[in-house]
Amino acid sequence: MVQTEDSQGNVLFLVTNRSDFSYDEIQNHFLHFQIYSGIRFNATLVISELTYIINLLMLKYSNYCGGGNLMITAIYFVRHAHSDYTADEWNRPLSARGWQDAKLITEILSNQSIDLIISSPYKRAIQTIEGLASQLSSGIMINDDFRERLLSDQPVDDFNQAISQVWSDPSFFYEGGESNIVAQQRGVNALNSILTQYNGKNIVISTHGNIMVLIMNYFDSQFDFAFWRKLAMPDIYRMTFTEHLLIKVDHIMQL
Repeated sequence: MVQTEDSQGNVLFLVTNRSDFSYDEIQNHFLHFQIYSGIRFNATLVISELTYIINLLMLKYSNYCGGGNLMITAIYFVRHAHSDYTADEWNRPLSARGWQDAKLITEILSNQSIDLIISSPYKRAIQTIEGLASQLSSGIMINDDFRERLLSDQPVDDFNQAISQVWSDPSFFYEGGESNIVAQQRGVNALNSILTQYNGKNIVISTHGNIMVLIMNYFDSQFDFAFWRKLAMPDIYRMTFTEHLLIKVDHIMQL
């Protein structure tokens, strides 16, 4: 019997009559296990909870089998604060409201033992975490691959319809723009590089709503178009990894 917890902290038990199961067997055949709560039988765990439990089991199993103490990397994805619209995508500044919300970003993240701050090259993303960088006496590393996804190189007639279209068909793209697949791969490649280079660190990445959710979606499909539509501005989600394995996602900011 293996004891673990779900993402809400409830004690769970995976029950099997074998003691020599491997992680692959857990991952590929977990429906053969019975999942119990320490309080009550839980027959309605959603897929995200099952994924979390399996990933946590992999971590515990690796340590048990002599894998050593795997290092935990925390990625704090920050969706930039509200900006004043201009046609200049790169230099669009924060609005008065955005500057106020950026102070809250600083307050929340200054207590998270941040080791590194990374930003999209867009001005609104940089301004969102300037206060944090100043408070921590840290520089800001600019990474072009965390820029917002390019929907089209021409103005679109109906933004809501256009963004819905690219999410409904991941390979679809408008002239001069990026499909979900292309934009997601760009962002995921950048994140994987950071996970390799800064293993075990707490890292802030100031970025944009669409590319942020596309990256999150790669690791967990519950972060989809509907999730993007509900995302606040600004917002913070912490993704916890061991190596390149996502362990859990926490919503850090509540506006």
